[in-house]
Amino acid sequence: MHDNASTSLCYKPDNKSSMDAKGPAAMTAVCVYQSISPQCRKAMNEYLRTGNINENFISYDHIREYLTICSSIHGLHQLRNLCMKKLLHNLNKNTMFDIFNLADEFDISDVLSKCADEIMDSINHVILFPEFMSLTSTQMEALVKSPQCKNKLCVRDALYQWWQYDTDKRTGVYETLRHKVDSNLFPIPQRHCDSRSYLVTFSLNQKGNNKNQLYPEANVLDLQTEKEYSASIKKNLEMDKGFAVCCMQPAVSEPPYIFLSGGNRRSSKKMLECDVIMNKWKVCSNMKNSRSFHAMEAVRDKLYVFGGRHEGKNVSQIEEFDRKKNSWTVVGNLKWNVHSTASAVCGDFVYLFGGKRESGDNVSVIQVFDCKTKSVDIVGYLPVECSGGRCMVIGHSIYIFNEQGHCIKYCAEDNTSLMLTSQPACRHRFSLYLRGSHFSINGGLDSQQNSPEYNLKYSIHDESWKQMSYRGRKFRNPEIFGQCFVKIPNDLQYIPFS
Repeated sequence: MHDNASTSLCYKPDNKSSMDAKGPAAMTAVCVYQSISPQCRKAMNEYLRTGNINENFISYDHIREYLTICSSIHGLHQLRNLCMKKLLHNLNKNTMFDIFNLADEFDISDVLSKCADEIMDSINHVILFPEFMSLTSTQMEALVKSPQCKNKLCVRDALYQWWQYDTDKRTGVYETLRHKVDSNLFPIPQRHCDSRSYLVTFSLNQKGNNKNQLYPEANVLDLQTEKEYSASIKKNLEMDKGFAVCCMQPAVSEPPYIFLSGGNRRSSKKMLECDVIMNKWKVCSNMKNSRSFHAMEAVRDKLYVFGGRHEGKNVSQIEEFDRKKNSWTVVGNLKWNVHSTASAVCGDFVYLFGGKRESGDNVSVIQVFDCKTKSVDIVGYLPVECSGGRCMVIGHSIYIFNEQGHCIKYCAEDNTSLMLTSQPACRHRFSLYLRGSHFSINGGLDSQQNSPEYNLKYSIHDESWKQMSYRGRKFRNPEIFGQCFVKIPNDLQYIPFS
């Protein structure tokens, strides 16, 4: 380069590439040239003079300097290709983040994708590394595009942790990428998706001999085979009687999240979230109001809690939970303050059937909450006063099985109710599910506070009841405080809480 670096940087080694450097880019190239080692400077001098460069002179330790010169002067293709080759040769678990940053900074797409593959290969180990949390949006996009992303269940958790590190700047990218991650984990579109359905029920059990410390105990029922599984749940998740349960899963192709909320003592404002696929639990923000024996339903990507009681008083406030923001908002009030109401979701509406007043009397009122307008209306009354129980939605019809032994079919389309054949015997805190054309009532307690020795099955076609022998495992506490349904695509070989 003779004695003047800026003059040398204007040389043209061939007729195809122009390396004219002007303005700030030229000054950057000159500054970098002056800072590199004599060996590198000699190699650059030769390259700019002849258009050829010895690969042995390209040191990994000086790649950044070479790439800076390449970005400042157009046409240094051979040098850039040698730098890319050197980066790939040195790519390993120890260097992958450094090389990933270089590839991102200098827009080397081939190296970027190779680094993404390397990082994804060990994503479960690096999820909380500072280097991972500092990745740019472009780098996260490369990770999600990696073939290694498919079927790696911890990718969603990794993406979530990355978003939480800087929610102000990363929310837009996170919203886009999380759907791409989900489509990798659940690749079948909803309308073509063959899936398996599971009923997850929750009871309570005490810790050792301490009657004041209770933890949720779960059971999983495969609705296709009616085979039961014991759920694996940590015993440090304390809840109290009267908690509510629901699952947020807007589509079969999206991951399910189970929520537990409230209770009649220390957990009265508490909310727990379980990532079903990862079997990871976390404590969410507290509800605004303490409540137990309330209703909780998920509508699209929001959760809603209705009614309940606390210290002998019924709660009127309706609260909405935003999972993305981990925050609660009071969005309305019930027309009738009740607890122990049966609830169901039909479209964008949540139906609340009956319930108990503060006096303990049952009511027959039907209240409907519109999730779009956040308004509550009384649309009618059931044929009987009732409380508790479970609901199941089939099309526009909502089947209500309450704790007083009634079976009611409510049509949301024309707002009519029809009394069906009553249950053979009353029981409370039971589970309810539909298999084919039969409803099954499992578990719970009978009128004598004992665990029944049989389950009940109701036929929709002939409106008849049958007693079915109990074959599953028995809870130490047979009261079922909450239940929800989880759907898993058939191509994902997974059982919830396994």
